[in-house]
Amino acid sequence: MVRVEGRDESFPQQLTALELIRGGLKGEAYYIETIFNPWNVAEKLSSKEELARLKRENPQAVLDALDVITTSEINHAKLALKGGASGVLLSVANANPAELSTADYQKFSAPFDKRILEAFRARS
Repeated sequence: MVRVEGRDESFPQQLTALELIRGGLKGEAYYIETIFNPWNVAEKLSSKEELARLKRENPQAVLDALDVITTSEINHAKLALKGGASGVLLSVANANPAELSTADYQKFSAPFDKRILEAFRARS
């Protein structure tokens, strides 16, 4: 976690990029922030192979990590919106049998994806 201008932020470069985009657009166009679902972030922080191994050997550790990632992404998305982003796109690339079985998606991804979506339900 990095502290950026009085705020804790896990993705400070992304917020800086959004601030630059906002300044460049001068209010003449909308812009959105894209975030990847927690499962995808976990894969990027480790690897597909390592995450699959950990899922088999210590599923609770994976669930605990996904919980932390989810909270961080919600906080980031809220800061992006507060900074002027018009919306947030949640990219979910693992909701298919080539990535995760239905049971694994329901256990390791859907609850965290839903938490992110629920965090912004009131904005619509």
